[in-house]
Formats: sequence, structure tokens, C-alpha cells
Amino acid sequence: MTPGTHQTLIRWLSEHSPDTLLADGYEEAILGVAAQGGTQRLLVVYDRPKCLKILMDREKWTEGEAEEWFSFNTEGAFVGEFTPLFFEPLKGWGE
Repeated sequence: MTPGTHQTLIRWLSEHSPDTLLADGYEEAILGVAAQGGTQRLLVVYDRPKCLKILMDREKWTEGEAEEWFSFNTEGAFVGEFTPLFFEPLKGWGE
């Protein structure tokens, strides 16, 4: 997501869903927004592999180090009803 698009999303969310949370530092990995079924909640959806790549580049970590840190500190952190979602493509699953 480009910086301009990110700012547009933040403005839109502040008007339509001010409680929606963002995962700091992963702006480039935002895929979009999803509606949580049966509620009025909008959740930001991130590309999980891109999140890992961001950590590997920023922290100079291996994929394993990024995976371990991200799984516990970001993906595994429940911070309320508006906790972001992390999307993992099905490519390669079941092979």
C-alpha cells in the first residue's frame, strides 16, 4: 500500500469504523478491509508473507526468526474485537 493510499484508508476508517486497529510498521502489507460477519466491525487485513518480509528486511532476521517473533508478538496478540487479520494464501497447502 502506498503512503497516500494508507493515509486515505486511515481517514476512511476514522469516519466509518474508528475502533478498527492497525498493526504498526506493516503498512505496505495491507490488503484491504474485511467485515466481520454478524457484526458491524471492519478489520484491516494484512498479507502475512509480506509482514514476514518486512521484518526480515527491517530487522535483518532469517525467515525463521521473523516467523517466531511475528507469530508470538503480532499475529498471536489479541488486542480486542478489532484486532487485525493476517491472511496466508493457500498456495502450496496440501502438497
